[in-house]
Amino acid sequence: MRQVRRVAALFVCCLFVRLFAEAQNVSPIIVTKESGGSIKTSLSATIQINDKSSLNREFIAVHNVSLPVDLVGTPGVRTVYVDDRMGTYRYIAEVPIKVKEAVSAIEYRFILFDIWGDHVRTLTATVIEDLAPDQVKSVSPKWNVPFNSESEVSDHYASIGYIARVRTTAGRVVEADPAAVLNEVRQFSKKFSVADLEPSKQKQ
Repeated sequence: MRQVRRVAALFVCCLFVRLFAEAQNVSPIIVTKESGGSIKTSLSATIQINDKSSLNREFIAVHNVSLPVDLVGTPGVRTVYVDDRMGTYRYIAEVPIKVKEAVSAIEYRFILFDIWGDHVRTLTATVIEDLAPDQVKSVSPKWNVPFNSESEVSDHYASIGYIARVRTTAGRVVEADPAAVLNEVRQFSKKFSVADLEPSKQKQ
């Protein structure tokens, strides 16, 4: 009986050590994916770009659970046409952000790819606002498509979103680990470099 107890105790001890070791190796990076909806862009009630396509865009989000904030769900970038004097194409997104620690500024980015998997550009936006723990901040950024390019709108296929850096109310600046983002990005483009993570120069 005593021997059985010793074996059982040893088993429990080994199991605990194994689980602890596995817990230490858990990656702080979680990648989520979902459909971004139709690749079509409506110009009017009867006219669409890519009107004969059944393709859906891909939304991908890289979540770093060690950062003071995180994206909620899998936000991504779509294209719209604004029927103003010029007839403007824009990139748009709906971005909910969950705050885990009091912060005063958040920068988030979206890396865009075309239908061939080539990197097109990197979009960025910044929230400058005091936000409390457990608060969810929803933002709706817009970026003009450079040169109002209809071909860029037509080819837009996928976006990878992530939190780039955060400033806490205590003044600490925390940046995302580029390696985690690069690992996911290079599933699309082997030629993608660290420099490509930097935002493309354009007006929002």
